[in-house]
Order: sequence, then C-alpha cells, then structure tokens
Amino acid sequence: MYSHEITVDIGQLLYYAAAAVATYYALQFSSILLPIGGKQVVVSEELAEPPAPETKFDLLKHEKAKPDFSVVKCWDPSTLTYLGEVRADTKDTVELKIKKCRAAQEVWAKSSFSQRRQLMKTMLRFVVENQATIAKVAVRDSGKTVTDAIFGEVLVTCEKLKWLAANGESVLRNEKRATGSLVWFTKNVWVEYRPLGVIGAIVPWNYPFHNVFNPVSAALMAGN
Repeated sequence: MYSHEITVDIGQLLYYAAAAVATYYALQFSSILLPIGGKQVVVSEELAEPPAPETKFDLLKHEKAKPDFSVVKCWDPSTLTYLGEVRADTKDTVELKIKKCRAAQEVWAKSSFSQRRQLMKTMLRFVVENQATIAKVAVRDSGKTVTDAIFGEVLVTCEKLKWLAANGESVLRNEKRATGSLVWFTKNVWVEYRPLGVIGAIVPWNYPFHNVFNPVSAALMAGN
C-alpha cells in the first residue's frame, strides 16, 4: 500500500496569484495607458492658467451686487483666483446651437458602430494625452485636489470611454422578446434602440469634466 504526500508552497501560490491579478489589470488598462486610434491633439497647458495679472475675486461684493444673468463669472473656490467670465447663452443662441446639433445628428444617427467605437477611442486618447491639463482645469474650476481630479475626473472618464468602445454595440443591439404561447407562430417581437436626437444634460459643478463627458460620450455612442 502506497501513500502520496502533496505539499503546497504558499509563497509560490501567492506569487502566481499576484502575477495573475497584475496581468488582468494590465490588460484592462492597456487601452488607457496605450492610446489607440485618432490623431494626436495636444491642448496647451497655458489654457489652464488664470488670466494675467492674477487677481482675487471679491466674493462678498459679488454676492451683494445685483445679479447679472448675461455673464457667468468664474473663480477658483479654493483660492478665490479670478478666472474670467463667460457670456451666458440667450434663448436665441441656445436655439441656434440646437439647430446646428440637429443637422449634425441626422448624419451621425446613420453612423456605424465601428465609427462610434473609433470616436470613443479618439476621445480616450485625447483624455490620456492631456490628463495633466484636464486635471489642472478641474482643480481650478472646483477647488478639489489634484489627486481627486485624476481619480474622480480623468480615470473614471477613461473607464467610461473604454467600456463604451468595448460594450456599446452589444448593449444597443436589438433584443428579442417572447410573444406568448398563443401567437408565437405569427409574430416576432423585439426591442430596437434608436437615437433620440439632440440630448441636453444638466449636470452639477463639482466634477466639471467627468459630469459633462459622462452623458456626452453615452449619447454619442447611441447615435445622438
């Protein structure tokens, strides 16, 4: 009668487990770390800097003053550095922009999923290659830390674009539905996802980059 003894090297087992996890995440983030698709577009870091000479925004004076709805004043909430102002849209300018969007959407609605995937990859490459500038703008616009901007603005946006490029087509593919037991031989039922048109998104200010790209990227992938 023979007996066999099996020994397990815990250290070696942990080593292989760690290697497997590292490989998994390397594959997951390869499309983020190694941008693919589209032309390189580099944004000047100077766009993230406040106007010169740097001045402080008088918040108390602004709150006491009569509201001026024709402009949107911008400042860094953590340092009160004045960043400038943006002309607010009027009813006419909004309608003009929507008209232009509708004309573009009629063409984009006919785009293939291959074209939409390419757009997601192009946007992903843009975010990766300009992440430092994007983070700096997010910091100035919301008062958050650079770490929060990288993880909460850049990384999650990259993950969203990566997911849409990989899964958008399968999610939007026609889905068959059961017809019931009485008419199954005469009917075919399915759910078809069609573009809605021009999508408007009202988003909060605390994540100025991600909160805009999140609905924009999904809308574009769906043909809007």
